[in-house]
Amino acid sequence: MHRSQNQFLLTRPLEGSTRLALALMEENVPADSIKIAPLMRVEFDAQTQNPEFDIAIFTSPSGVIAFNGVGDGRLAYCVGDRTAKVAREAGFTPVSANGGASNLVALLIHDHPKGRICHFRGVKVHQNIAEPLSENGMHVIEQIVYQQIPQNFDESTLQMVSNADGLKIPLFSTETARQFEKQTINGLNCDIFCISKDVRRVLSAGKYRKITVISEPTQISMVQSLLAGN
Repeated sequence: MHRSQNQFLLTRPLEGSTRLALALMEENVPADSIKIAPLMRVEFDAQTQNPEFDIAIFTSPSGVIAFNGVGDGRLAYCVGDRTAKVAREAGFTPVSANGGASNLVALLIHDHPKGRICHFRGVKVHQNIAEPLSENGMHVIEQIVYQQIPQNFDESTLQMVSNADGLKIPLFSTETARQFEKQTINGLNCDIFCISKDVRRVLSAGKYRKITVISEPTQISMVQSLLAGN
């Protein structure tokens, strides 16, 4: 049975960090070794009016949650399985790219669905989805339905980052990584786990004890990497 002596600092928005904490505890990680300190807060726009569309693209569960309407069985291309699950609950017929915006773009180009396609997204995205699809002859529009508001660590979390030995910190987005990088003065006690090479590139070389890019851009892979330590 797994018994971890490490500490884990979770910086995703609250809903995502809570899911990750539960996944770690299911692997027998003690609750008191996990601290949730979101560096982003998701803010939804309740006044958004949806455009006419036949097919949806969702690159995060937040996009689905922010969608102001009913799926009505329409096709929804989703970045990963978690987003696909939320889309199904919202009434869409989801297709999962199994993690990663690049995989999602490749899947859409391969399938080349016909009709009006709408990407429901946040204000900031780390990879343009609409442009490569439009270049491949698809009619794609974008609808901004939420934004992520940067948050700051409190003093106890800053002390934890500076002083905790063997602190493991998963980073799931470039925006979170930038916010983390800005607030971290001494990260030499920290092992950072990045969901992609794009996230890794945000971080300063030599500032942290270890930086790992996980094998697959999924929560399952992240949990496995955090527990294995590599």
